[in-house]
Amino acid sequence: MTGITRVSRESVFSDLNNLEVVTTTSEKYADSFGFTEKEVFAALYEYGMASKREDVKAWYDGFTFGNQTGIYNP
Repeated sequence: MTGITRVSRESVFSDLNNLEVVTTTSEKYADSFGFTEKEVFAALYEYGMASKREDVKAWYDGFTFGNQTGIYNP
């Protein structure tokens, strides 16, 4: 689930009382979001768009997931 507000353990949601809170600063799924610069540049090269690297970096670079910084927009 994404975009869900945390639900307290004591509420009317009795079936939903064992949630695991995973945020963008959690390292559990840090490698599952976005693309590394190496992956993005390889894709641009493959599609003949290597000259657009700096534009793409300016538009989409900068996300942080866990301890991985500079992740491109997923």
